[in-house]
Amino acid sequence: MTDFFVSDTHFYHAKIIEFCNRPYATVEEMNEDMIAKWNGVVGNKDRVFHLGDFSWGNFEKTKKVFDRLNGQKHLIIGNHDDPRIHKKLGWNWIDKMQELRLGDKVYQLCHYPMQSWDKSYHGARHVHGHCHGTVSPHGWRCDVGVDCWGYAPVSFEQLEKLFAGLPRDGWGKPMPKGKIWNGRDFPYSYQEFFVGDGSADDKIPETYTD
Repeated sequence: MTDFFVSDTHFYHAKIIEFCNRPYATVEEMNEDMIAKWNGVVGNKDRVFHLGDFSWGNFEKTKKVFDRLNGQKHLIIGNHDDPRIHKKLGWNWIDKMQELRLGDKVYQLCHYPMQSWDKSYHGARHVHGHCHGTVSPHGWRCDVGVDCWGYAPVSFEQLEKLFAGLPRDGWGKPMPKGKIWNGRDFPYSYQEFFVGDGSADDKIPETYTD
């Protein structure tokens, strides 16, 4: 079983072709190509986490697309998703945000990008949609929308390869030295704790100052 992430497919949304300069002449061509690319990488036993803005079609149109897509499908609601439609489609679950534990990795899922997220200072990744490739990765945060990944879902392994090449602090700048915790003598500097090689990730004092 492989875990995949995807967002902002916008099935049946003709205007998205113009807005995002997608390489399709018609919405029908876009739908068919994205369905084919999805099924080309996702198997029936794989899990897919869709991070919002699935379709602009009505229930009947949206269900036809949904039923053709491989995998065990999960939905994070986006600003263009109608819960009344999606509750009838057969998603494994529907939520606004979710935390996933994939092996020894933690993934925070949300439609919208966050500047800071739960456990971000302890190695958690954040995947999102909404921006259609208009924002760069920030630390271990990544846009998994189809406009960023060739109109197909991206695998957990692909994301881990990306994150391995990104700085943990998000800016690639050295962090200030010095103690960061109030009320106790904590033996790690800001640089070592928030940016270092991960050896301090399990050192969690009771109170801290951002």
